[in-house]
Amino acid sequence: NFIQNNPLTASERFQIIEESLKEAKISAEKYCIIPIRNVNNYALWVNHINIYVPPYTRLYTGSKIVKACYQGKYFKSDENSKTGPEIIQLKRILGLSATKVRTALLKGKSWEKMLTPAAVKLLKKWEIPARLKTIKDTMDTTKYNNSY
Repeated sequence: NFIQNNPLTASERFQIIEESLKEAKISAEKYCIIPIRNVNNYALWVNHINIYVPPYTRLYTGSKIVKACYQGKYFKSDENSKTGPEIIQLKRILGLSATKVRTALLKGKSWEKMLTPAAVKLLKKWEIPARLKTIKDTMDTTKYNNSY
């Protein structure tokens, strides 16, 4: 997307996920990566996801927002039965976030240990630290400097 909080393209994110799973020796038969454009609307999000993915009975998530979206879609307080997928809440154990990685990249701090070796290799190949700096500099000039 080439914006500061989302500097990678969908293709780049896909490649990072795929290469990291390969590196972890997880068989491609066990997963399917499906790029989906975000709709930035929680009320529509679950329906939007369901348009693009095959039928599923379980949802694994570490995100409270994702869990809330699914509960909002499939659980009605006046009904005794729940429809939709079983929601399996994952515990986040790494304390890792893309925001932390981007911040470290922008500040020139160590970031490689936060990611898989495959992800590090790709980010360096694509010169993401330089891209982030360019994006930040451009945003600083265009968004916050009205002197032009």
